[in-house]
Amino acid sequence: MNGAIGEVYSSLNGQFRGDLLRPGHTEFSEARRIWNGMVARTPGLIARCAGVQDVQAVVRAASAAGISPAIRCGGHSLAGFSSCEGGLVIDLTNMRQVNVEETNRRARFSGGCLLGTVDTATQAVGLSSLMAPYSTPAQRKILTSFGHCAVAAETLAWSPSSK
Repeated sequence: MNGAIGEVYSSLNGQFRGDLLRPGHTEFSEARRIWNGMVARTPGLIARCAGVQDVQAVVRAASAAGISPAIRCGGHSLAGFSSCEGGLVIDLTNMRQVNVEETNRRARFSGGCLLGTVDTATQAVGLSSLMAPYSTPAQRKILTSFGHCAVAAETLAWSPSSK
């Protein structure tokens, strides 16, 4: 483990509620897997966050150590931006909470949510997200790029200034 990664690990160890995974940890091999295996990399540390406080702590620690981390939300980066070689991955995949305010027609969701997670939560109260009706990022990207994203009349208002 290089000096900067070791510094981040030491500063987080004991206060981090999530998992700090280094090469050799029993869960490391599974945790480093990303959707596009063609760009698989081996980070020096995976900080699997349990909540906002963990995200804040790891961002501060990375900044203090001069590290630019990779951020993994759903792990679907085609180009492999959700991982790095020998560096730090801030992993949000355990943060999949969705809070739907039915009366305000708004939803707040954590950084690790997949689009299907948001769709399931909004549809449970008769609302729809402002995304194409497909759960995989590739399908949504293709459809929205060509303007084929139909939005139902009962959509969420995503902008704080929307009425």
